[in-house]
Amino acid sequence: MGYSEMMHDIMEQVRREEFRRKRRDIKNHPIIDDSTGLYNDRFLHLRLDEEMARAKRCNKQLSFIMLELGCVKKSDTTTANPDEEEVLKMTSDIISSCIRYDIDLAFRCRENKFAIILPEVNVHHADNIAQSIEKQIRKGRMENITMHAGIVQCDYHDHAEELIRSASDALLKEKKNQKNK
Repeated sequence: MGYSEMMHDIMEQVRREEFRRKRRDIKNHPIIDDSTGLYNDRFLHLRLDEEMARAKRCNKQLSFIMLELGCVKKSDTTTANPDEEEVLKMTSDIISSCIRYDIDLAFRCRENKFAIILPEVNVHHADNIAQSIEKQIRKGRMENITMHAGIVQCDYHDHAEELIRSASDALLKEKKNQKNK
């Protein structure tokens, strides 16, 4: 066994142990966001690791979308503003209606950020999904809300954290491009 094969085996063992640790952590914590009914960001990391491994194993595509809403007021109190709660719930309903119920996975990451894992979807189709979500947000009662999306496709050498970082970078680039228009 050569050095590179040995290093690959060691890295694979480290990844498996990290995956086991994350799975143990998930068992001790809720995975559903109370405000939206979507999965929470704690569960995102575990599921993204699983879906990336599946895509690699089956030689399938995997796309990832990071969405951010604008004009959602942050609440400094422990109880959220009802308007904000309504916007979050409506957004989660729109996202859920635009993705495949039994295949794709939607998450609320932070205050006004959402993520979507799209197995067996190329980046072009993922862009169409993001556009559909944005159109429905504009069409609904949320006319003062803006949405930006960062869309990336998984490379087999990526780790979940790298994919999330790439999507966040794409999201920032999209926001910057929108400001310049």
